[in-house]
Amino acid sequence: MRVSRPSAPEGEAAVGGEPKAVSPARSGAIGRGAELVLQVLAGGFYATLWTLIVALAATSVWFLDERSGGVGPLPGWGVSAWCAFTALFLILAQFGERSYRAAGRPLERCDAPDLFAMLDEIGERMGVGSIAAVRLKPAPMMAAARVRRPGRFIVTERRALVIGVPLLRTLSIDEMRAAVAHELAHLLGGDVRRGRIVHQASRRIALMKRVLERGRGPARALLTWVNPVWWYLVAYGTLLRRGASTIRRRQEARADSLAAAAVGAETYARTLVRVATVGLSFRRLAPGLLLRATETERRIENFFADFARALADLSATNRQRVERDAIAAHDGDAGDHPPLRERLADLGVRGAVDTSDDTPRCATLVPTLGDVEREMTPLVVRGLMLGLGAELQRRRERRAALAEGDSPVTAPSSESASASASAPDTREGALDQ
Repeated sequence: MRVSRPSAPEGEAAVGGEPKAVSPARSGAIGRGAELVLQVLAGGFYATLWTLIVALAATSVWFLDERSGGVGPLPGWGVSAWCAFTALFLILAQFGERSYRAAGRPLERCDAPDLFAMLDEIGERMGVGSIAAVRLKPAPMMAAARVRRPGRFIVTERRALVIGVPLLRTLSIDEMRAAVAHELAHLLGGDVRRGRIVHQASRRIALMKRVLERGRGPARALLTWVNPVWWYLVAYGTLLRRGASTIRRRQEARADSLAAAAVGAETYARTLVRVATVGLSFRRLAPGLLLRATETERRIENFFADFARALADLSATNRQRVERDAIAAHDGDAGDHPPLRERLADLGVRGAVDTSDDTPRCATLVPTLGDVEREMTPLVVRGLMLGLGAELQRRRERRAALAEGDSPVTAPSSESASASASAPDTREGALDQ
């Protein structure tokens, strides 16, 4: 497997060459225009929303006058009540907890000094500075964040990194450095701050739509299809999502460029494929690990170590297959991230990427990782149990029938057959799903 090595653009490291320090000036590729567009999109939502609230309140007062009549078959007091209720609903939807706390288990600097030293070194190279906090999550993901730090008189913010435990367990140190460089590039460009602006507006829109769509039967139709407020939320949510998605894709492309300049394009390309592969493998293997442990009545002590072993035990053929699936998974995707194939092409990578890496694993940088994994295992098991409840119940009933001596040759129902066909497994053919 070969990676082509084109000449690197000015200011970037050549593919496979020595990484270079990243100039903060290069982080302005998207610049103030993107931030202005995002602020207009998000601020426009709040401006139009409060304008709508004032209009509804004024309409409610006006229809209280007996001389105003009504609207069609609705009397004036009915129109007034509807406008007042809708205005109150929109006002209450603006209040709620605004949390800037990155979810996850905190990892202290004293528990992983080598990991924090690596983060500090990459932060200095990227021009971001040191990372103040690390949070661990059970999902195979990584994200940059800014968390609040309450003080005696003021509340300040500090940079944080959210790291998925499966990535800590499976990535090499070089791959972790490349993944961290990408996330720090988002901090360098101010993407986290811009993303928060859009996230707050998107969360409000999603909350109000969800509340209006809870109705059943005729009530649902009255709250949605014939409700102009619902159509307003749908229209503005679509506009906000599409506008922000275009800018976020450009932010991802810029972060890829900065990370490749910091760690080398070949290492970064391998990391992109590796992270996507671990994520897809986790979705395919994790349910099967839980189902098999449930069938054998074995208690799972360290789910993440079991997953890492299952991933390492895959044959070369299955490993190559899941890599191809991970690369093709987002082809044609219109989400916030460009397709992986497109991102690799922008790095100058043509053809297959060699993901073999015999360097030390990142797990060696966290001496307490085993304890952390055992602490978080019940959390990930509960999450998987919620999604596999029907399949687990079906398998328990089958074991109970076999234990009672019932004949298992009875044809299964169509529902059971479909569940059995879609049940994940951890054997060699499991990654064909």
